[in-house]
Amino acid sequence: MEGASDEEEEEEERGHQLRRRHARSDSEEPEAGQDEEPALEGDVPADEMRRRVARRQAREKEEEEDEEAAARRRQAVRERLLQQQREEELRRQQQLHQEQQQEEEEEEEESSEYETDSDEDDGPGGRLLKPVFVPKHARDTVVERVAIEEEEEKAVEKEKKRLESRKDETKAILAAQMELEAAAAAAAAAGPAGADDIDTDDEVDPVQAYEIWKARELRRIKRYGRIWAGKARKNLMIGTRGSYPFRGSVPLCWFRR
Repeated sequence: MEGASDEEEEEEERGHQLRRRHARSDSEEPEAGQDEEPALEGDVPADEMRRRVARRQAREKEEEEDEEAAARRRQAVRERLLQQQREEELRRQQQLHQEQQQEEEEEEEESSEYETDSDEDDGPGGRLLKPVFVPKHARDTVVERVAIEEEEEKAVEKEKKRLESRKDETKAILAAQMELEAAAAAAAAAGPAGADDIDTDDEVDPVQAYEIWKARELRRIKRYGRIWAGKARKNLMIGTRGSYPFRGSVPLCWFRR
């Protein structure tokens, strides 16, 4: 509607200018019965020439004033439209701000009611805490932070258990290696096995017979000691538990009485 009214005003202004121009042209026509103005300026009297120049200047000045007035009116119309647009935008922003405030107040009331109900469920002897409002975006942030902290604690605990397990494995490997090296050293000190090492006399002291048998068996596994030691060192370097090469074939009684 504003655009239509502006167009009507401009049309009315243009019509007004045309009517004024026609009126000036009619008033400037020579009266009936008078002689026409000479075509050559040299034949025109000086007074008449001055009057013509004055009329022409006045007419040009009026036309300029009319154009300036029309331009001012158009500028005023544009400024009025811009002002209306700014006012409309300001009203929309104020309405949006009011709606946001109302929504936040409703969320605050709901949160306060929920926390108050939770406190009342604790019973008459329970301690009532002051309700604290937590905005919606802050609630999501708190939940995410708690979940992240729990995941970090689980990861730390898992890594701690893994390090303890590797430490136990390393200790077991070192103990087995030391035990094997001690057995190999004892076998080497006993010397090579001979026919005299086999004793079939039933009257021999059982303790002495056990020691002889143990030395003989240790000499037998001496040749496997270096293989097992190399394997144990390799497993220790890569951090894995080495398997005992004689498991299932060498009884543990060899190393304890």
